[in-house]
Amino acid sequence: GDVPVLMDFGSVASARRHISNRTEALLLQEDAAQNCSMPYRAPELFDTPSQGDIDERTDVFSLGATLYAMAFYYSPFECTFQDNVQRVVECSHLRVIAPAQFPSSHPYSAPFVGLIEAMLTVDASKRPFVPEVLRRVRSMQQAVIDF
Repeated sequence: GDVPVLMDFGSVASARRHISNRTEALLLQEDAAQNCSMPYRAPELFDTPSQGDIDERTDVFSLGATLYAMAFYYSPFECTFQDNVQRVVECSHLRVIAPAQFPSSHPYSAPFVGLIEAMLTVDASKRPFVPEVLRRVRSMQQAVIDF
């Protein structure tokens, strides 16, 4: 049968990076464009600010997109749901900076979908850090054990 394979690790780099000018921002954007698949690339890598920090929440976004794809069979930015029917669309920067769509009915728990929604938050400053993601996953695991 089909075996899922994780790939596309060309963008592996230090999680925290300080951007201090437009040149650094453009270099990071160029690197991301060459090494990160668009449907899994965090919004801040499409339009990197000239002053600021990029941190591991960029990877949290990519993980959220991966979890979404594992659950719904497409990246969150390559599909739409109309009348609960999934339709494939072209991924673009404008799709990535819009909130992800979810079908109105699915077999997943509200905490699981909520975790994916949090991980796919467009504003990186409002996206959870890895310890918060782990805390939420452990909480879901405990709920299953307690059930």
